[in-house]
Amino acid sequence: MINTEDPTDPKNAAVQDGVYIDTAYLTYHPLVDHPSVLTYFATTPFFNPDSSNNLLHIQNLPPVLEHLRSLTGREYVVDDALSKPPHLWVVREQLRKNRDTVEMLHMFFILNGSVMRCTNLKEVLVTRCQKIAHSLRKVQEHFSELL
Repeated sequence: MINTEDPTDPKNAAVQDGVYIDTAYLTYHPLVDHPSVLTYFATTPFFNPDSSNNLLHIQNLPPVLEHLRSLTGREYVVDDALSKPPHLWVVREQLRKNRDTVEMLHMFFILNGSVMRCTNLKEVLVTRCQKIAHSLRKVQEHFSELL
């Protein structure tokens, strides 16, 4: 969740074209495992401070699945099936409704330290429909000029 309304926020200054990277952080904290990836992700403007991960951090508990399952609400987990350590990590933002039920909200990928939000199918379809509508308007304008 990028707050682009506040240009003075240092996190927003680090995001360019939807990509966040903190090279100073990565110099001293390489992304080698789930805890290091989630700790780095928590420094990004995509991270929601009201998440269960942050609550566990405040309580000095690791954001492991067994702790997250005991809570409800927004959480971030590393997707092992899609991640290819150490260069590619996939983080899922999900809404935990109960111990065994989650709803996927967003996916992010971290490629060599660069964090990007994945687009979803709805965003892709909306963009394509807008392009089609624009092309149809251009064709209509062209034929209107000919008549």
